[in-house]
Amino acid sequence: MKFLRSLALLAVGLLAACGGTAPVASDDETLSLVFGYFDMGDAPTKVNWVGLKQYGGKDAGTYSLAVNDGLFFHVGIEPGSYQVDKFGGSAFLRGDYVYNFGSKGRNTTAIRIQKPGVYFLGAHRYVNHAGKGFFAPDKFDMEPAKSPSEKDLLQRVIKRLESDSSLAPYKRQLRLARERLAKL
Repeated sequence: MKFLRSLALLAVGLLAACGGTAPVASDDETLSLVFGYFDMGDAPTKVNWVGLKQYGGKDAGTYSLAVNDGLFFHVGIEPGSYQVDKFGGSAFLRGDYVYNFGSKGRNTTAIRIQKPGVYFLGAHRYVNHAGKGFFAPDKFDMEPAKSPSEKDLLQRVIKRLESDSSLAPYKRQLRLARERLAKL
């Protein structure tokens, strides 16, 4: 059952990364651009999908964020309270992994969006803590990473918004990202 749930979450993440979810209304002035980064160098897998969970409110749910080489982002996050809840990946010979980040309560990705804008969830590094015993599962922490910086990551987001034809309608988000970059 756990394997099937992991597989289902991976499929949802892959669909979101490939643009398989409903498009975000590009003219909605209430939506925000949210981005962050996970360094998975010490993890069993790379990160292939990220789930941003909304807390409270009547429409609480989870957004699937696009992922590219550790950078994750979404162009259409509504106002509310959020944090990365789960993320995952897969590797040849290692299989599928689901990393439960939100089960420890409030984590370092927690944000509250009150007005539309650009929100940085931080850069984080996976730190492995080997389980005790051969069959014991490993545990992990996500610690703040010194690099890449918010500025470096925002430049990558802007480049992606400029070059990916599926993101072309999001001119407002591109403008907001450029304005934020000018302040950094």
